Amino acid sequence: MLKKFELVGKSLEEFQGNRLEFTSKFYEILLTVHPELRRFFNNKDLLKQKKMLSGLLIIISRRWRQPETLASILRRIGGNHFRYGVKPEYFTIFEEVFLMTLEIQMGSNWTEEMQQAWSQAFDEMIEWMLEGYEEEKNQTRSAATFVLRHKFS
Repeated sequence: MLKKFELVGKSLEEFQGNRLEFTSKFYEILLTVHPELRRFFNNKDLLKQKKMLSGLLIIISRRWRQPETLASILRRIGGNHFRYGVKPEYFTIFEEVFLMTLEIQMGSNWTEEMQQAWSQAFDEMIEWMLEGYEEEKNQTRSAATFVLRHKFS
């Protein structure tokens, strides 16, 4: 796992100074290619979203050597996305657009090895996010069941 995250970390360093430019391009592509996702951003400050994604990139670049810490952060983010109404299949869309944006931004510095490393890293990161997503879903379901049982008993 560390090898792929090392390549991921190196590629993140490529655009260290212009992360906001990267995240702007990402959301531009995401909302153009998948306009059905606009509903998640209609009432949101898109600049804030871009900055949050930029912050996540910083976390990934600093924490890839600490997979337990990174997993914990991504599980929490996955739980948040359940509460936002995001469907699990949207994580794959995110990955596709993210990799497309990386390839565009990195140009000739983008290699097949980096693409494979990012793809494998995404598999792992999405798995952690989905764990948090499912945990939040189960907690919400349990809380709703508890409320209904006590309300009608």
